[in-house]
Amino acid sequence: RKYIEQSGKNKIWMLDMTESWDAIATKIHKICADLEVFISYAPGDRKVAEALRNLLLAKDYSVWTAEDNLKIGDCWNSQINKAISRCAEQGFYVLLISENSLNSQFVEKELEYATGQGAWIVPVVIGNPVLPRWLDNWLGQYFRVSEQPSRIEFENIVEMIDSVMLKKIHNISQG
Repeated sequence: RKYIEQSGKNKIWMLDMTESWDAIATKIHKICADLEVFISYAPGDRKVAEALRNLLLAKDYSVWTAEDNLKIGDCWNSQINKAISRCAEQGFYVLLISENSLNSQFVEKELEYATGQGAWIVPVVIGNPVLPRWLDNWLGQYFRVSEQPSRIEFENIVEMIDSVMLKKIHNISQG
């Protein structure tokens, strides 16, 4: 309890004690592992990012977005780099790719930094933007969602993150 209270996160976790022990244990491991998801997106994709953020929060992930974490007066570049580094170490970097983000120098710089940090990058293509050849070749597999994605479209992404998260928790507990 003390660890969770001192985590510095403004979040309250609820445990449903009627769930199976495996479900409860997974939730406790997820909380203690402090896995964080960084969502990189252009301002024009804020609604899509918020919808994904809300689903991840409902699944007990800590989520880092600029709107939630940056304040006026903060050194934005430093804060963003710290968050990406944390997510690279114990979490995920979700890249929302759209016409907006393809024209954003900020998204490009975040991606370069995340790649350099060895982040587990989860690319999500919004709509049908024309992807530059280098990006299409680099991405390999990616998720594609509509311009106004439904919860079901995002659930596939969260299921993949959950499966990798379980492996990360196993590795953390082994280490």
